[in-house]
Amino acid sequence: MATAERDDDTVYQFQPIADARVNRLAQLAHGRLWVSDPSSFNDPFDLRLYIRDLTCRGPFSDETRLRQALSCLLRDNSAVRDYWLFDATLLATLEHWIAGRATSADVIAAVQRRFNSFGVACFTEAWHSPLMWSHYADQHAGFCIEYRVQKQRLSAEARQVFVQQQVQYVSSLPEICLSEVLFSPHQVLCRLLSTKSIEWAYEREWRLINFGQSHALVELPDGMEISALIGGIRIPDAALRQLAETARRLDVPAFRVEADAHYEMVLKPLQDAGGKDGSQPRN
Repeated sequence: MATAERDDDTVYQFQPIADARVNRLAQLAHGRLWVSDPSSFNDPFDLRLYIRDLTCRGPFSDETRLRQALSCLLRDNSAVRDYWLFDATLLATLEHWIAGRATSADVIAAVQRRFNSFGVACFTEAWHSPLMWSHYADQHAGFCIEYRVQKQRLSAEARQVFVQQQVQYVSSLPEICLSEVLFSPHQVLCRLLSTKSIEWAYEREWRLINFGQSHALVELPDGMEISALIGGIRIPDAALRQLAETARRLDVPAFRVEADAHYEMVLKPLQDAGGKDGSQPRN
């Protein structure tokens, strides 16, 4: 919309008007962010890469020594115990494994359960992707939110609640060794949270991972603000009026997507929608 500061980025999130649980547009006026449950994603492999115990392939195949090493790492080490990966259930499973009362398969299951509890907010770099409107905004009957993001500030202020990741697209999804997850989780973070098949590359996705909530509206992190609202081509009239009213409350511009004579998507400003200016979203 308006000219941004040099360190700002602009990203877009596509949304249906409502789902079975909440009217997302109605809640948007409170300045909150929707984080999804990955189990509902249309890619069944997202956040579900294979974790296996592959230590037998390397020089650290003695499980007893691995348990001893993890015991030393966790003992009286609040920095590790407070790390984003470890919650009470996972820590309890690790303690059982260290004591020989659980198997590596039990630990893998506990790690996967932990990852499945994360909430994910997905964004793209452009508002004018027909596929994104079709797949994520109820076949153009939903809306799109433009966010202005200061990624350096977000990293500094929100790292205890969120982590941000640029999605990497690969031709072959990797396997991850359990020992990597336990002893260098910061290095496997990107592969576990943001690796997708190359077929999804058109999404140009950037995402925020929330460690505490899923399928919920959460407070926007510092360094992120809504900068425009865009209604889809098929958005119902009542929802369009609601979108315009929400834009007024947020003091941001509002637009509706239309198709021009060349079947290209263009934006029509909504009259009296408020906002700081009437400039067009970035591509």
